[in-house]
Amino acid sequence: ARLETEKYKKEQAEKSVQITFHADRKLDYDQQKLYCGGYLFLQYIYYGLQLDKTCRKIRDKYDFKFDINAILSDLVYNRVLEPTSKRSAFKMAQDFLEPPTYELHDVYRALSILAKESDLIQTDCYKNSSFLYNRDSRILYYDCSNFYFEIEQENGKKKYGKSKEHRPNPIVQMGLLMDEQGIPISIEVFPGNTLDHLTMQKSFNNSVDFIKDKNNRYIFVSDKGIGRGGNPKFSIENGNGYLVSKSVRGSTKAEKKWIISDEDFVYNTDDFKIKTKTYTKNYTLENGTELKSSEKIVSYWSKKFYTKEYEEQKSFYDTLRQIIENPESFPSNRLNNSKIKKYLKKQQNECNI
Repeated sequence: ARLETEKYKKEQAEKSVQITFHADRKLDYDQQKLYCGGYLFLQYIYYGLQLDKTCRKIRDKYDFKFDINAILSDLVYNRVLEPTSKRSAFKMAQDFLEPPTYELHDVYRALSILAKESDLIQTDCYKNSSFLYNRDSRILYYDCSNFYFEIEQENGKKKYGKSKEHRPNPIVQMGLLMDEQGIPISIEVFPGNTLDHLTMQKSFNNSVDFIKDKNNRYIFVSDKGIGRGGNPKFSIENGNGYLVSKSVRGSTKAEKKWIISDEDFVYNTDDFKIKTKTYTKNYTLENGTELKSSEKIVSYWSKKFYTKEYEEQKSFYDTLRQIIENPESFPSNRLNNSKIKKYLKKQQNECNI
């Protein structure tokens, strides 16, 4: 039996497939010969996340006839390979090795259902992703972006707000939560006029079960825009940590004095230096109790970052230097510019006659 097994393995290893081509044979007219197979590696990930099972859960809750799993998978493949409209995505799927059995109107009908079941899809994706690789959710990164619509009137969550692309159109805000490896955990959509820092707590409360479970611990990381308001307290009172950036300009006088001093540096070179300070901060919880938290400030200076910032602001520094050296050469309206005015100090000269 062992010899037969080895013989079979050897035959399989040496097995070849012969394909015959006819150079003088004409191709049949109006018959597809080329297919797109680039989606096959994405198909492995899609079914590894068991999204087909998620689609079965959704199908059992609604009364529709189309294949929502085929629609969702084709939309995912299109979004990764060549992001286009839903109509173009349907057209692109026609060239797959497995062409769609649904129609274009089925895609549009499925969108509203997929939107309603967004939480279920995100939860299952996070839970099933552990079958593909080890997820580390001890450090969580959160940030916001927004998207504009080619409309002029507000509608639903599409509100006028501060567009990151400086567009005068209604927008929606989207909060994205991801792990230390940069893999998304969940997203949440907000009205376009919602400030970034007001999205954080709802995004965490509506996220996957790991985040909502108060027994799990994580460190929340964000920029200074999101890391303000009650968000640090939100992390602390739930037993978690936070790490947020903070500008020197927005620091207290005592913090500024400590930051610009040359003392307490634990690492100090010509290119980089850093120092830390620990202090106790008091938080008042909703029930009126006081919560003390030991927190740390980290201050650093980088020559590389300094050079970058200086080059970006060089023209502005040159303007300030010219004003100091020859203020009479600048018209008053330019000196009243808000960006320049805060660096100037009024001085009244007394004249005795």
